[in-house]
Formats: sequence, C-alpha cells, structure tokens
Amino acid sequence: MLLSKSCKTEHHIKHGALKLGTLHEYRTIENAALVDKEEGMLRFEFKIHGSVALPIKWYNTVFSGSTMLGNVPSEPVIGKYHIHVIEQTVEIVTEDTVIVSDAHVMMLREAYNRFIFCMSKVRKLRDCEGMFAGCNDYWYMRAAGAHEFRLRLCKLLLSHIREQRELGSYIVPVEIPLEEVRIVSSYQEVEYVSREIDLHAGEAYVLEQFLNRTDKMEFIKPLDYKREREFRFSFVLERNGQIIEPLVKSVFLDSSQLLDLVF
Repeated sequence: MLLSKSCKTEHHIKHGALKLGTLHEYRTIENAALVDKEEGMLRFEFKIHGSVALPIKWYNTVFSGSTMLGNVPSEPVIGKYHIHVIEQTVEIVTEDTVIVSDAHVMMLREAYNRFIFCMSKVRKLRDCEGMFAGCNDYWYMRAAGAHEFRLRLCKLLLSHIREQRELGSYIVPVEIPLEEVRIVSSYQEVEYVSREIDLHAGEAYVLEQFLNRTDKMEFIKPLDYKREREFRFSFVLERNGQIIEPLVKSVFLDSSQLLDLVF
C-alpha cells in the first residue's frame, strides 16, 4: 500500500518544505475541497426508540447535562464535550441500570488542537489523481515507512519550535520552558462514522461501542469525507501530561531530512 499527498506543485515536498497544519487551520482554509469546518469535532444525534436499558455509567455520560443517577461516575471523556438533551423519559432505575425511552440528545465532541499531517492510503499511484480539486501534483511514500516518517517529523517539529522561540516567534506560550515540552505522536487511517445513532431495544452496546470508537476525535470524520481515504499523523504538544494547544495554525518544516522516504 502507498500513502499519497495531493498538493499544488509549489508545495511539493521536494521543493524544500513540508507544511504541518493544525485541526483549527483545516476549519478555516479557503480551498473548498480541503476545508472541514468541524475538523477534529463530531456533532451527532443520539436517539432512543422505545425502551432501552443502559448501564448507569453510560447514562451519566450521555445525559450528564441533565441528570446524574446514583454514585456511579460517568465514563471519562477525552477532549471537549458538550451535550444538549432535547427529551428523555426515565422509566426504571436499578443499582446499575436505567431504562430510558424516547430520548433525543445532541452531542458535540471536540479534540484538543494539535498539529496534523494528512495523506491518502491508496493502492496505485493514479488512485489519488483528481481526489482534491485545486491540487495538481502528488508525492508518495510506502505505508511501511509511516513509522519512520512520524519519528522524523517529531524531531523536526520540536527543533522548529525551539528555533522559532530564539527568533522571538512563539508556537507555545512564552511562559512554558521548552525543555519540558514533548510531542506525543500517533498515526492511523481515519475512521468515517455516521452523525446519527439510533438505538432500539437490546442495542445498548451500540452506544458503548460508538463512544469508545470516538475517543480519538482527531481520527474521526463524517461519512461525507470517505472518498478521501485519509491516513493521518497526529502530533500533540504536552508538558507534564497536560496538552498544550499551539498558538499558530501551521508551520513549515525543512523537508530535506524526509526526502529519502518519498518518491
């Protein structure tokens, strides 16, 4: 398998630079084929039809904006989490289960901002042609090289952050000592999910499966984007276990140390 990058000719990696954007940047870019105004976010509707028995921890997670039942804590949610309960009917509450009927909840999950790099996973070189309007050039690397590519990008990004501070340009807040900053990186294929979840009797497991899948919000996109076949690299800035959201929308890194991995 191959990883392909669609770009404009002037932005080709062999011209000396690689652009690393952020989740926030992809919500505002001008190219209509690339912009996603809810990048790193998932807004979805959760509906219960009839009566469904939910474990209390999942009820407290989904309906935490209205009611908390018992002493069972909600499931920890990574990132930012907003809930609007439109309607719900609680029928029976036991020690570890609640039966809910005819419920409707609007939910928004949002990943903390981070640097990302997006490619497409394809079988043949020509598979990416025409995938993104406005892109007239491409470059590739073998999927097996993704791990090494990620490691090198981490080093380049950390060096760039330090170099920019010396020049008086800040990518992380000035009060944060750079020797305490580290990068937590990962990569995987993007998963495309529906914005709507409908639960019927006996399907409580569907909710748990969905919420577990959406813990990595930076790797989740709506079904409308499935044609992109996206393979994404994520770079989170951290200090002592706390996420640092970058002050800039993007950076340009020296690509010379990456060229032996691409063609």
